[in-house]
Amino acid sequence: MSFKVCSRRFVVGLAFAGQVLGSLVLAPGARASELAPVVEDVYTATLGGEIKKLVGQGYEETSLHGDMITQSCGFAGCSYSMLIVHTFSTLGANTQSTSILAKVDVDPLGAVVAVRRTGLVPVIELELMPE
Repeated sequence: MSFKVCSRRFVVGLAFAGQVLGSLVLAPGARASELAPVVEDVYTATLGGEIKKLVGQGYEETSLHGDMITQSCGFAGCSYSMLIVHTFSTLGANTQSTSILAKVDVDPLGAVVAVRRTGLVPVIELELMPE
């Protein structure tokens, strides 16, 4: 019996300070949600030094997007956490890419309460189907 790959998903564990905080399933072609202006402003203000360092090294911003990874709703509204992915690339013949990854926590009133630089632990899952 042989198998073929019918779909591929990337399950990414979100880790901060050695603790796994959640996971996110990324499928090829998945679309990210737009960032609320307050989230983008606080993210940029918090990690501006790192952004400037990359720009100073010749990188240019290629994308900035986020995906909600947790949400909790109650009488006061909804609080949520987002994974922000800010991608930078160099130009020329030998291009390089890098990303800044951050977890942003927003309270039920829409205020950003925390921005944390984070890292990812990739795990690839393959769904196999008999031919």
